[in-house]
Formats: sequence, C-alpha cells, structure tokens
Amino acid sequence: MKNIIYVAQFHETCGYSHAALGYLRSLDTVLSNRKDINFKILSISMDLKKLDRSYHEFKTPKQALELFDKYHFTNQEELDSFVDEGYVCLWHMTSILPIISKRPGITHYYKGLSLDLENLILGSMHNYHLLAWETDEVSKEYKSCIENYKPTAVIAPSSWNADTIEKFITSTTIPHLVELKDEKSEQVKLPQDHENKFVAFSVSEWTTRKNFECLIRAFILEFHSTQDALLVIKTSLPPGVSKKDFVNHFNHIRSTTRTHTSPQSNIVVILDYLSAAKMNYLYESCDIFCLTSFGEGFSLPTSEAVVRQKPVLCSRKGGHTDYLDENNRYFVEGSWDTVIDSPPYDADGKWFIPNIDSTRKKLRLAYEDWKENDELKQSAIKNLEVLNSGCFSREKIGNKLLSVLESGEEKELSKTQLLKKRIQNVPLKRKMEILKDAFKGEDCYLLNCGPSLKDYDKDKLKEFLKDKLVLSVKQAYEEFSEVTDFHFFNCSNLPSPETPFDPHYRYDDHTISVGSSNYDQFLRWSPLQRSDVFFKIPIRTEINNEFLVRTGKIDEFLIDNNLTRPCGPGIMYETVTFMAIHLGIKSMTCIGWDLTMKKVNESNYEHFYGPTDKLTNRGDILDWEITETREFSKPFYEWCEKNNISLSLASDKSSLYEKIPRVKLEL
Repeated sequence: MKNIIYVAQFHETCGYSHAALGYLRSLDTVLSNRKDINFKILSISMDLKKLDRSYHEFKTPKQALELFDKYHFTNQEELDSFVDEGYVCLWHMTSILPIISKRPGITHYYKGLSLDLENLILGSMHNYHLLAWETDEVSKEYKSCIENYKPTAVIAPSSWNADTIEKFITSTTIPHLVELKDEKSEQVKLPQDHENKFVAFSVSEWTTRKNFECLIRAFILEFHSTQDALLVIKTSLPPGVSKKDFVNHFNHIRSTTRTHTSPQSNIVVILDYLSAAKMNYLYESCDIFCLTSFGEGFSLPTSEAVVRQKPVLCSRKGGHTDYLDENNRYFVEGSWDTVIDSPPYDADGKWFIPNIDSTRKKLRLAYEDWKENDELKQSAIKNLEVLNSGCFSREKIGNKLLSVLESGEEKELSKTQLLKKRIQNVPLKRKMEILKDAFKGEDCYLLNCGPSLKDYDKDKLKEFLKDKLVLSVKQAYEEFSEVTDFHFFNCSNLPSPETPFDPHYRYDDHTISVGSSNYDQFLRWSPLQRSDVFFKIPIRTEINNEFLVRTGKIDEFLIDNNLTRPCGPGIMYETVTFMAIHLGIKSMTCIGWDLTMKKVNESNYEHFYGPTDKLTNRGDILDWEITETREFSKPFYEWCEKNNISLSLASDKSSLYEKIPRVKLEL
C-alpha cells in the first residue's frame, strides 16, 4: 500500500485553490481503480475562517466539500498515524509558504488539525512540489526554498513553466483541469445594455501583473466614440487595496488616456463576488475574452474562456499558449522586459509585456470580425481543438499525476536517513525516544572548530570517516558535510548567507541537524535554516549562575532525564556531548576540540576557519568561560570513564585535561 498526501489551500478562493480542486477531482476519477493507494489530503489556510465549513459553503460547491471530506483526515490521531509511516508528499502552493507557515498563528488546518508543514514535506520518502510561475526565471527566494526541500521533481502546469523550472531542477508538465464545472447560467444585471454590442470580457485580480491598464487604455483609445462596444471587467481587490484606492487608480487611467472627444462610458467594472452561474453568464455574454497580463503560468480564466468556446485576446507568450492555437488570430505583440514588480519576483527575471498599440489593433480586428464574418467563432473552435487534443481532462491529468507520484525510486535508506524521516513529524520527546541508543556500541568521531582540525588532510580524513558515525559542530560541517551524520549549531558565529533567501547551512538527507538557542527558533537565524531537532537553552542571566561547568550535574541533564538543556556555557556541554551519549556510543574521538591557553575574547579566539568578524551573531566569550570549560573536561572525562565511554583527542594542540588520551588517526 502506497501512502500519498496532497497538501494545498483547498478551502480558499485563490488561483491555487481552484487549481488544487481541479487536481483533486482528477485524482478522484482514477483512484477508484487503485486499491493499492492510500490517498489523503490536508487543507491549509492563511485565514482561519476559510476553514469553517459553514462560512465557506456559499462559495464552494457542495460536491467539492464532499470531496474534501472524503479524503481529508478526520482527526489528529489519524493524521499522526499516517505520517508515522512512509509516505509521498505533494505540496501545492507558493514555494515560500512552508517558511511563512512557521510564524505563529499564520497557518491553520482544516478540522483543527496540528502539524508542521515543513516537517511534513521533509519527512516524506519523496516530495513533489506543484508550482505555477509567471516570469522566465524563478526568483532566488523561491529557488532557495525549493532547494531546501529537495523535491524529487517540480510539477508545472505548462510547458513554459516547466522549461523555466528545468533550468535548476527536474520538472514535468501536468496542466490544470479545464472543464465546465457548472453549465447553469444566472443573469447579471449590468449598468449598461449589452445586447447587440461587441462585448470584450476580462476577469482576474486587480494587480500590477494582470496589466489591466494596458487593456483599459487600448479599449478607450480604440472605442472611445463607439457606441456598440463594451468592456466588462470582473475583478477583485488584493489585500491592502481598498475600494477607494481602486476607484482612484481606475479614474487615473481613464483621465490620462488622451482622446480628441469625450469618451463613451462603455466600461463596466464588477468588484462583487459572483457565483459560478453568474460567471457563466458573463462568459456567455461576451464576444471575446481578453487578458493582457505580463505573465501567466497557466491562467485558469483564459482556459475557462476556451472551454466555453470563446475566442481569446492575450499575449503570445506564457503558460496559456499550451491550449491555444499557435496561429491564434488575436495574439498581442509585446516585449520581454525586466520585472520591476514587488516580490516574489526578482529583477533578474523578465516577463512578456503586451503593448498598447498591438492590443488596440487586435481589439479592432476582433470588432471587425464580429461585424463582418465568423472569424471569432472559427478562432474559438481552433483553440478548443487544441485543448481537447491535450492532457486537460480529469482522467488524463489524474493518471499522469499518479504516475509521477509513484515514479520515485524505492531506494534503500541508511540508518541516519531513516531516523531523519522518522523524527520530522513528532514532538521533541518522541524524537529523543526514536534516537535513544540508535548507535548503541558504535564509535563516534566528533569534529569541532578548533585549529587542529586543519592538521589532517581533509580528503584523507573524509575517506577515513565515510563509514563511521560523525558529529560535526558549526562550520566543521561545511568542510565535512558529505560524511556528517549529525550537525550541531547555535545562534552564534553562524555563516552569513550569500543572500537573504539562503539558510546558513544546507543539508542532504543523510544529515540530522540539531539547533539550539537562548531564543525561539528562527529569531536569531534565517527562516530557511533547518533544524530537525531544536533545543531551547536557558539565558545566562536567568540561571542564577548555575552553569553546567560549575554545577557538574551531568546525570541530571542527560537527555533521558531532562529535555531541558543546561547552559554550558558553550554548545559542547549543552547539546553535542549529551546527544552523543544519548545515541549510545561506546567511544568519542574528538578532532578540533582544542580550546586555548591564551586569555581570549571574541577577537582572538582561534578557529580552524580564521576570524569571526564576517559571521552572523558573532559569539561573545565570558572572561572566565574558556578557563572553566577547560577545567571541566577533567570531571567530564572521569564521568565518561565511569560510564564506559572512551573519550580521546585526535590532536596534540588541545588544552583539555592532560589525562584524556591523545591519539593519532591512521589515515
């Protein structure tokens, strides 16, 4: 039995939600013949009330709600049981949403469920990301998010999107579902009579990318004195844009579009929510559908116009061209230009900007065709033929999507890889239960950041460590990431990301990351920084001077006895050595755990990588810290001896307790 979970914003009303419902309908069509698949969905929302069935019912068809309930988890126990087993995850949303979801109070789950979205993705055996994009380059921010989650493939709704994504990761094309969901029609009372008029219709959100300004200016310039032409715009306002803002913007477009005579009042704008039946009426009433957006990954409104057998005026570049006749009579010309819109787009990307002159000419052509011949109808027929010949039906989409989700190779995972998967979706206590004695009786090699780490040839040391249990501390991981099983970091002396969209450390699936901080997670490091395990460390000023190196309470702070970590000070006596002990090791050989005999501060403390002045959250060092930490190595060594753990130092530079054996690794 293969477990598949599809997580998306099923209960919202954005484009991603409509697309997700289409994919769900498609999967439902083919799943009845697949008894070998246990398929579930998880619905998330950025707005709590959107997950309230009674609130949403008037906007979402009853059949859709029944479909949600058919596949959705009914309770927390069912969800927890599902993610405890091996599963494939399809996450359909903007690439940055899993990062945003970590902010308190942002993400809500249908039926009041609770789960960390990022852990859900990373805990899967294979994950697949479904993403629509609008420019010719995916932004650095989105690329970094995608690379962080390492999907087996990114599924794109159009070939243009897939080509863009393929530049940096494997991609495949599976279009959105295109079908008439409801053939019923309900009249919409327009403020102007549209009978016997040429009606151009456009629908989309009122954003810069949708470029309504081009369409409106072109229409005014071409039809300002034409009584039998009407432009109907159905739009909605994005968050932060008030109706007053919209009216001011719309009036500005009209007043600054210069004509030699007073323009006709032949533009109708509808801001109110309309039912599917009323939307059908607007499509039926129009003679041509128009959208002059800068970029489209697919464009559901355009596809809906095609399936309703309406001709389409749009740019000749973008994801929508997959289902349009390549010789579409009403393609608008334009140019590729730098994106200057707000995030998530980068200025490195370009989008295709339709120009007003070409839009005017195509509107005029459509108007003349409406008056004189059946070219409008023929254009619509040709588009529909292209759509019908493609992979746009429920059965075709469902089968192709299932095929992709099942395509991940069944690879044999190492012990660390399996552990990493198992600990993703469980609380800290359960994580520690899973890791308890996971490496019982094994030898452990601990790589720290002291200067002696450079005494060994890096390549030879990697070869020596490749089949051993390796724990790396902070930047030692950057040198030995290929062989590291556990990586430990805290909020001081973090490598500075190359861009704001990068984590401090990137991980492969064979490394378990253990983060710790005096502050809440992500407060002192990049929101993209992963930690499979996170420990909160007490703030120094709030522990009444009870540092571990002064109290010596090792047994009290064994992870078995206490999930609360002590304040060392320092990461070695807070998380690293305690985790090694918890894993059940029989020996610990340390390379780079040196400390120094000098009187130190943050400026002259020695690391194998050099000074810390370019690092994030440069670490501070207490006057007494190095001395007392060095002295505590004696009782720590004695504790290890008493508990049958062999502790040694693979360095002749270490200033730790002199009776700790010094060894030379035979590389």
